[in-house]
Amino acid sequence: SPSLLLPLPTVTKNNNNNNNNTKSLKYIMNQTQRKCHEIPKCPNLYIDAFRTHKQQFLSPKKAAVFILTHYHADHYTGLPRDYNPPSSLSKSESNKIHCTPITAALLKHVHGVHEDIVIEHEYGVTWDFIVEEEEDRKKT
Repeated sequence: SPSLLLPLPTVTKNNNNNNNNTKSLKYIMNQTQRKCHEIPKCPNLYIDAFRTHKQQFLSPKKAAVFILTHYHADHYTGLPRDYNPPSSLSKSESNKIHCTPITAALLKHVHGVHEDIVIEHEYGVTWDFIVEEEEDRKKT
């Protein structure tokens, strides 16, 4: 079964293409006021919402993608520490945490988060998520 978010991350230089299947980080960050830091039309993508993810998805069928904006306890509480995905997914489809290099180092060395689920993004770089729409997924 195809992954909902493919591949992560795709780094771009603000090329402003009008592809409806990409959601820029700027757009995503502007949507954080939504319910539980969940992004509409971007299933299983969460911003600073590890606790919310655990409460809503005790036995998820899909791995989640997290953006950790900065290193504060109210943002990282409940984060996944290993890369054991739900039984229906492979290790490569496990939960992923996107963050800055400094936050990544803290997650790995202080919290013991497995390095395979931490994806570092340099400061000032814009990157996009490629989201498969639900209708497109049904066709594959």
